[in-house]
Amino acid sequence: MEPDYQTIVFLGDSITDGYFDPAGGWAARFIQKLNTDKPHSFYANNFAVSGDRITDVWHRLASQIVTIQPDILMIAGGVNDLTRIGTPEAPLSLAPLYRAEMWENVLGLAKNIVPEIYVFDILPVVENRMPGTGAYDQNIYYFNSDIRAYNEEIKAWCTKHKIPFIERFKKLEEQDVVALMFDQSHPNEDGHSLLADLAYDALTPHLMAQQ
Repeated sequence: MEPDYQTIVFLGDSITDGYFDPAGGWAARFIQKLNTDKPHSFYANNFAVSGDRITDVWHRLASQIVTIQPDILMIAGGVNDLTRIGTPEAPLSLAPLYRAEMWENVLGLAKNIVPEIYVFDILPVVENRMPGTGAYDQNIYYFNSDIRAYNEEIKAWCTKHKIPFIERFKKLEEQDVVALMFDQSHPNEDGHSLLADLAYDALTPHLMAQQ
C-alpha cells in the first residue's frame, strides 16, 4: 500500500523561506501543525528563495514544480516586486503591466499542473525602519500603500482564476506589527508563529477534508 500523504510546494521570497526564525519560518511551522493533527499526512518542498519576485516564481514553477507535480501549491511572495531602490521616489522594481503579465502566466500554468492552489497576500512593512539594505549596499524602500494596491490586484487575478486568496495584511495590522518584525519587512519568531497560525486557521478545515 502506498503512503497516504499529500505533497505541498511553497514558492515565494525570504519570508516564506523562513528568514530569522530558527524553527524554519511560518511555512515549516504550518506543516508541523498539520502533521501534528494527522502524522505523516503532508510532505513539503519549500522553493521560496530570498529576493525572488513574481518573475522568479514563474521560472521555478515552469521548471522545478512542473517536474514535481505536487498536490498543493502555495504562493506567498510579491514584496520584492515593490522594491524602490536608492530613493523613496524611485520606480518600482517591476512595472505594473509586467507584473500583471507574470501573474497571468503563473496562475494559468499552475492551474494546469497542480490540483489545489492557494495564494497568500503580501505582509505589511515597518516604514519607519526604512531604508533597508539591498544588493551592493543600496538603500531599499517598501511602502504599505504600494502593498495594499498590489494585494488588491493579486486578489482580483486570483478571483478571475478561481484560486483562493488568503488575506493576512489586515490581521497583522490589528496586532503590534513592530513587535512581530525582525527588521523592516521580515517577521521575527513571534511573527512567523502568528503567520503559521493564520495559515492553519484558514486552510486546515479544507486540507484535512481531503485526507
